Amino acid sequence: MSHRNSNTDEIVQQFRSGNADTFAIIFHQFYLEILFFAKQILDRPREAERIVENTFIDLWKSHTQFENWKAIKAYLYKNVRDACFGMIEIGQKGIKDDGLSVYVWRDATQFMEKELSRPGIWRELSYNPTENLPPLAKEYFQQLKQEKFKN
Repeated sequence: MSHRNSNTDEIVQQFRSGNADTFAIIFHQFYLEILFFAKQILDRPREAERIVENTFIDLWKSHTQFENWKAIKAYLYKNVRDACFGMIEIGQKGIKDDGLSVYVWRDATQFMEKELSRPGIWRELSYNPTENLPPLAKEYFQQLKQEKFKN
């Protein structure tokens, strides 16, 4: 499958059936957008990156449940939002700040709803997405490939 294929229905179908290459395509289509969202909520860039990467790994683990492109996007936004708020609620010193949490939650949810309602723009990739993943995602992807060759 070409990484330049913009037929999202085909990509989702192959993703659902366990095609690991589509994981890399989906990752590159959404990673920057979801990372931007996480960094808007969480004032700790490294934690935001970790949350986003873990959310993508969880996305793959649940790959059979997604019916369409919008469901994948909604899953990513919702799970990143929830994970970021888990970090905020505890805070750096274990102090819960309900006032800040409510404000940021409302703001993040409004942003998320706006992003989910607008049509997605397909990002043409000038590189092979399977070779350009962040370390955690790349390690997970390599494990998927090894499992595929065993079967």
